[in-house]
Amino acid sequence: MGRADLPKLLRRANLIITTRGLLLALFAVYLFSGPAILEADIIATILSLGLLALLVTLMLITAVGGVLLKKSFGVTLIPPQDQAPVPALESGKNLSFLLRCNTLQLLPLYQLSLKLEFERGTIITATHTLKGSSYGHRFIREQLKFPHRGIWHIRGLTAKLHDQFGLTSFDWKLTAELSGQSLRVKPPSRSEGRLPILSSCRRSGDTLIDIQNRQGDYFDLKQYHPSDGLKKIVWKIFAKSGKLIARHPEPSMTPEGQVIAYCLAGPQEDFVCAAALGYLRRLEELELEIFFGCEAMRQMEPAQDSQIAEDLLIETVWQSACSSAASLPTQMRQFIGVLQSKLRDTSPERVIIFCSTTRLGDEEMLNAYVACGHALEESGINPVFFLIAPDPTPTAASSPTPARVPKFWQDIGNLIIEPPSGTALQPQHHPALTAACMRNHWQVLD
Repeated sequence: MGRADLPKLLRRANLIITTRGLLLALFAVYLFSGPAILEADIIATILSLGLLALLVTLMLITAVGGVLLKKSFGVTLIPPQDQAPVPALESGKNLSFLLRCNTLQLLPLYQLSLKLEFERGTIITATHTLKGSSYGHRFIREQLKFPHRGIWHIRGLTAKLHDQFGLTSFDWKLTAELSGQSLRVKPPSRSEGRLPILSSCRRSGDTLIDIQNRQGDYFDLKQYHPSDGLKKIVWKIFAKSGKLIARHPEPSMTPEGQVIAYCLAGPQEDFVCAAALGYLRRLEELELEIFFGCEAMRQMEPAQDSQIAEDLLIETVWQSACSSAASLPTQMRQFIGVLQSKLRDTSPERVIIFCSTTRLGDEEMLNAYVACGHALEESGINPVFFLIAPDPTPTAASSPTPARVPKFWQDIGNLIIEPPSGTALQPQHHPALTAACMRNHWQVLD
């Protein structure tokens, strides 16, 4: 048993004395049994008895005060939803919570420490220290940063009453007003406009007209405006009628139908979830029918709008943490089985798979991605992989360039100094998956 294990054993035994207090007690016993008795040292006798009396007094005060505080003291957590303005509970962002403490009266040289605890997951919480007395509510600001999406259940607060010498302490759990509360944390918001809209069950001839983005051929006609330019004027019409008529692009045409998407994202891959949700919101703007599934959803119904999809990603995050790479193809088959029972009139042609580029370095996960594609092919469905990369982290700013450097020396420096990584040609991040998709004639977009 090491020295670091001694405080844990003392806490398990519910002892009031701390490790420091125990060492001080042993030192006082040594003084009393050694120099005080054997050599009749009056100074050692007074010092040892004084230390033992101080330690016993602090232990009694700590025990009585801890029992009284355990019965009367309470803390209420105020999440951001109950504050104004109301911030969104998103992962990766610093969120401010309030801890409202009841009336507190502490003796001099005593303080109360509080620490918030969650049932699962790794999240850093601060230890707050209260001193003195208050006759009203005390408010403590707690800054939390959730590492990923999910429903985070609060276990309670660890409270510890201790003297400022660190000799005695009384620990207990504050669970009456905090236990059972949960915080629903969603993935960060992200607009996804670079990925193309691909229908999964499109029927020939069904199209939606995008009036706002007119990017078709110049077949439509309209009254001439000086901003159109001379090249767009139809001179034949001008020669016959004397009116200036210009050509106008046709409205863009977007395929109508149903879009099936599946998200492969673990707890630490909220950027994939954010991209998938942004894509679903674009589909809703086009009024396309959505069928969405995700990792670890098992036999749950596919989501048919972005809000239900967000709830699905939040509710399945803890199951996805326990999900293995070998189970992903089976989960894909389960999703297709549930989907085919809902799509009785049409048969899907393709499924969009959102996946992370960070997983491609793992050979087992790479093989699981390919196996998911083969699982879709077994049902006559072509997979389309949308590879999502994490958002680039800001790098440290380089040292500032001295003012008024001649351009000649700047050009020389650009030739001599090698440009930093990321500004040169980008290497191919996923050659193995690209090669596998080319062999099976699958689409890959990033």
